Amino acid sequence: SLRATVLSRNKALQRGCFAAAGIRQPEYLIAPSLAEAADWARDRFPVVLKPLSSSGSFGVELVADESGFADAVERRAGETLLVEQAIDGPEYSWEALVRDGKIWTSNLTAKETSGPPHFIETGHRMGLPVDEAVTTAANELGGNVLAALGMSTGIVHLEFRIADAGPTLMEIAVRTPGDRLMELLGPVYGIDWFEMVVRLAMGMPLPDAPTGPIGSAAAHIPLSEPGLITAIDGVDAVRAHPAVIRADVLAEVGDVIPTVKWSADRRIVVLVSAADPDTVDDGLSFARRTLRIHTRQS
Repeated sequence: SLRATVLSRNKALQRGCFAAAGIRQPEYLIAPSLAEAADWARDRFPVVLKPLSSSGSFGVELVADESGFADAVERRAGETLLVEQAIDGPEYSWEALVRDGKIWTSNLTAKETSGPPHFIETGHRMGLPVDEAVTTAANELGGNVLAALGMSTGIVHLEFRIADAGPTLMEIAVRTPGDRLMELLGPVYGIDWFEMVVRLAMGMPLPDAPTGPIGSAAAHIPLSEPGLITAIDGVDAVRAHPAVIRADVLAEVGDVIPTVKWSADRRIVVLVSAADPDTVDDGLSFARRTLRIHTRQS
């Protein structure tokens, strides 16, 4: 629905909607001026600052204390920001295909990030054995969020953490997920998720829903050291690994890599898929030790 789309594009609207629906999420404050949030943040450090409408961790940063907050007030004058109490715990995403408000199929992805201050995603795993309680909690959270959004038909990508208090919503988007996850969902479930999205959009029939994963897959998206690229090693060797389905280096020798602050600053993407998790682990380990971007300070 248009309502779900609008809500998914504005984090402030999301927070208000989900608070009204009683969905667990971080304590938050909308700050037209960050200085106005200083008293609120003082009792809740560490806090996370987020732009209201962005993606790929752009503009996201963790502020640990009053000194850091004062620095952020100076650097981010003029921005309207969402200020949230930081939530600790394993991070996941939940992808679902939805028709007429009902979940047709869903997937749980375990996420790796760079951690504070920017929480840039560096890896994803799907098709692994997952604690049944986590899967149940994810599906329950997803269903409640879809109902609050008024989502009718399409694809949804929801991010959450398993905190001490339980599954806690981070944010949601009613669009295809990034980081090439759609390319991994296909072999994990034996269906083309791109095709399913088109079928949903066109009102076409769907096949029988998958009963669960038939394989395992992962994305490796490391952060490169900033500086002038002097050499790139191991690309062909990684591409030749039997579990690697794609390995891209989004840079050339002579390019300059900035200090990584959001997803668009990453330069390596390796996708791994196999019938069993051990083979995926082997492909990931090989990629991590083989594919290298060498830099020097420019």
